[in-house]
Amino acid sequence: MIAAGGARTDVARNLQAIERLKADAAAGVAALYDSMYRNDQQAIEDALAAMVVSAFALSKRLGISYAGLDEAIGRRLQAMVEQGHEAEQWFGDCSELLEYMRHGAG
Repeated sequence: MIAAGGARTDVARNLQAIERLKADAAAGVAALYDSMYRNDQQAIEDALAAMVVSAFALSKRLGISYAGLDEAIGRRLQAMVEQGHEAEQWFGDCSELLEYMRHGAG
């Protein structure tokens, strides 16, 4: 059994983690823009990876499982395919990513 003070500490710690992850996500966007400006491919990959990791970590802190976030991403991609998003119409990116997510890289 957790004492009342322990429960408050857990809530405070969770809120602190959420705030940190929000800041990390914003920093990831800033790093991406900077990397694109410098045309630094490795830094672009690192910034995008940091943004994805931040999104998954934030989802967990907000009570959404990793699988739940994966499912939401799949629904979003499917909607983009059905709605004829430009990325899909011009390049087939949405359906390609959806296929990747369904079957993996291997």
